[in-house]
Amino acid sequence: MYYIVSLSITVVLGLAANTSFGGLPVLASLLSRDHYLPHAFALRGDRLVFSKGIWALSAAAAVLLVVVRAHPTPSSPSSPSGCSSGSPWPRRAWCCTGVGTARRTGRGRPPSTGVGAVVTAVATLVFLFTKFTEGAWVVVVVIPLLILLFHRIKAYYGRWARCWASG
Repeated sequence: MYYIVSLSITVVLGLAANTSFGGLPVLASLLSRDHYLPHAFALRGDRLVFSKGIWALSAAAAVLLVVVRAHPTPSSPSSPSGCSSGSPWPRRAWCCTGVGTARRTGRGRPPSTGVGAVVTAVATLVFLFTKFTEGAWVVVVVIPLLILLFHRIKAYYGRWARCWASG
């Protein structure tokens, strides 16, 4: 039974890593097309993948491994709180995307996205408060910093476009 459980966990972790390395570079390319990340993330590499996003994710994973000394316990509380607050999949089940979807669909639609956003926000807040000292504080720090970074990059591209247009 021990080997079956160990092999199952290995397969699940491998699939999770594959999902991250398959999805995040595509998300980074979409953000770069909207000028929220450097345009290099939108370029495909030799093997027709977004290699800049793969390299950035690899570097972030390596830094995380060094910071937590390859021990999963310190980084564990940050994963569920980060996922529940902003993960783009599935679209209508998570907090930030649920709020965005509810705002976009407007009135006259079923309130499921708004209800899902509220329920997920409450669950995220409960998790952040209960696991804050165990590592969930990282999400509270990193998510606003990422949003600030995205807006600074967008502002830079806006200034560059105005400068280019003025000649």
